[in-house]
Amino acid sequence: MVYRYFLKELIPQVFITTCVVASIIIVTQFFRISRVVSEFGFTLENILLPFLFNLLPLLATIIPIAFLFAVVITFGRLNSDGELTVFFANGMSLKQMARPVVGLSIVLYFICVFLGLYVEPWAGKEFSTFYKVNAHTQLENILKTQLQPNIFVDNFLDYKFYAQHISKDRTSMQNIILSSSKSSHGESPFVIIAPRATISGNVSTQDLGLSFDMGTIYFFSEFSYSDLQSFDPVSISKALEKNSTKIVHFKKLDLDLIKIFRDRILNQRSKFNADNLYPSELLHYINTEKPSPTETNQKVIKQYYYAKFLFHQRIALPFIIIIFGLISLVVSIQDTRKTRNTSYPAAIATLVLGYCILMSAKGLSVKGLIHPAIALWIPLCLLLMIAIFLLNYKNILPISCSMFSKEGINLLKERRRSRYKSGLRFLLKLASRSKSKSSSK
Repeated sequence: MVYRYFLKELIPQVFITTCVVASIIIVTQFFRISRVVSEFGFTLENILLPFLFNLLPLLATIIPIAFLFAVVITFGRLNSDGELTVFFANGMSLKQMARPVVGLSIVLYFICVFLGLYVEPWAGKEFSTFYKVNAHTQLENILKTQLQPNIFVDNFLDYKFYAQHISKDRTSMQNIILSSSKSSHGESPFVIIAPRATISGNVSTQDLGLSFDMGTIYFFSEFSYSDLQSFDPVSISKALEKNSTKIVHFKKLDLDLIKIFRDRILNQRSKFNADNLYPSELLHYINTEKPSPTETNQKVIKQYYYAKFLFHQRIALPFIIIIFGLISLVVSIQDTRKTRNTSYPAAIATLVLGYCILMSAKGLSVKGLIHPAIALWIPLCLLLMIAIFLLNYKNILPISCSMFSKEGINLLKERRRSRYKSGLRFLLKLASRSKSKSSSK
């Protein structure tokens, strides 16, 4: 019944704290979500789905942090209300109080492992699919509605586009300008001018193409876009020829708009992303894509070691929730007569320590200096030993005594002396028994 009471107090607090921590952390993803809204429009779907797909991968990190503060808040409140004093007076020890905390932390550990192994890659894949579908819809919308005669379009696949005449079926155009934009991906500025162009295929069949006839390409080291505010073929050609570093004439130029769309708009989401791989996919990649000893491409090497670290991280890192539970239980029980409460600073220090361990393990693993399992599990086991030591230490101290006070340290020394003496007595008894047996023989 006592354990049930502790869980009844702790579980709602874990839920509330998880919501609060999630609200704080999701603010860091606001820029990513606002970018989706700005690109695809302000709709309920474009707000809620990116919010969900960005929140789910973070839950495996949010829950241990929330559990740390939930234990501090719950047992700190029980301690300040005097309820823990009643339990201690009835013979209940701190170790017994730790049982429901450890039990709940083990359940949350498996939940976090599941979230990391399956929910995180699912959310990543779904967000990529969501972005791709909306981007395809946006491309189709540009072709059908935004391309208007005598109007410059600034966001045509990250290019500037102009057509003086567009047919009603939107498949043929006259007097076209296509130029690189200021945000082009490391490309040299260029301008394509052609008297005719045709659009073939469509987005749904993935064969959308743009063909220019009898045109010219002008390349520049620097280019001012103010020259392209109106279409005057003669004046623009003279200005381009005067400032260009290279001129190429062509009879026909075919552009694969779907390929350009994937390379320029979906560039970040089309690359290999280990975060979006399920456990079986990660293991397959780790077993089949190991870099050879002669591999010199550091990007490929880091990508492989990161995937290897990610697999072990999703299993090992949630284990820190058990450590957080024990340490937070210890630091939450303090003398209520003292005005200075060190529970929260101690909890924050524990959180920072866990983060530093994660970053150190990641840095060593991604560089290939140490195996990820060793880099993660050894520090976690050491932290668990420290947490158990602190629990045992706090268990022998009265509530009014701080662990790091002189009184607490003296009590610990006395406990060690008593254990040493009892162990010595036990050895002397064994020695006397062995002597008596040998003399009787």
